Amino acid sequence: MSAKWIAIVALVVIVAAAGAGIFGYTSGVKAGQTQAADVRAAFLAERGVPGSGQGSGRQGFPGGQGGGAPFNPANMVIGQVKQVDGTTLQISTASAVETVKIDSKTQIQKMAAARASDLQPGERVTVQGARNADGTFTAQSIQVGGRFGGAPPQPRGTPQSQTN
Repeated sequence: MSAKWIAIVALVVIVAAAGAGIFGYTSGVKAGQTQAADVRAAFLAERGVPGSGQGSGRQGFPGGQGGGAPFNPANMVIGQVKQVDGTTLQISTASAVETVKIDSKTQIQKMAAARASDLQPGERVTVQGARNADGTFTAQSIQVGGRFGGAPPQPRGTPQSQTN
């Protein structure tokens, strides 16, 4: 075999190997992104988060196969009730004090159905709704409790997975 043919075969092998490597890398990245999206959707669906695609629709949130709006953390306020003034709450978060408006459609739960008058300063709350143009927040639901989702604090030594 002449040196010319050896060079051509070597070039073809190198190009094929590079193409296979690029294809493998791209396929791996796509598979990882798909797996991450599936894990995230399953995590959110287990907790009934709207727009997760698999939610149970519990606590008044849209759910089911692809139901509800996409999850958007900007549409949540998690913090401590600072002040209650009729249909307006001041919620102290880790970074700011948020103004939350309550209307007749707002669901308030405190391990049972509750009303705005049941909210007291110092309570931890998770608010879901929509941010208004003026910077305030209109609540769709408010869950009262110690952790995200309004779940009660757990006894020490109890794994979290047992309460979900």
